[in-house]
Amino acid sequence: MGGVGDGEMSFEDFVGRWGLQEDAQTLLLSLDPTSQTRVMQQFAPRDTARDVNPIFIKFAQGVAAGTPQMSSRQPGQSFAQPGESTAEMEAFVVQWSLGPEAQQLLVSLQLAMRQKVMQEFSPRDTTRDCNVIFIKFAQ
Repeated sequence: MGGVGDGEMSFEDFVGRWGLQEDAQTLLLSLDPTSQTRVMQQFAPRDTARDVNPIFIKFAQGVAAGTPQMSSRQPGQSFAQPGESTAEMEAFVVQWSLGPEAQQLLVSLQLAMRQKVMQEFSPRDTTRDCNVIFIKFAQ
């Protein structure tokens, strides 16, 4: 049986680890085998204190829709060129409920700046709309 660190986690272990609800499980099972593997290997939300189901669904839908992905990620490397989106970015957008203007700003950033923004953005008050805070932070 594979462990978390070796990329060979079983479906049941993956579902249990993330507490995936029925709709998220159904979505994962509906993906082709390559996409299922990609989702299970790359899904890693930053904020696991909250329910990750909405983030997971958005992430898996991005993979299913053909959002640019890379299977051999280097630590600290961002994949998308300015103007492109990745599943990692999609999860970030969902996590912070970013609106169209904030999303456009994120996508337009150069790779190094985008990576820095995604790693360092952490507003104190997460109960409020984070869009204005994110836009000021990312500029």
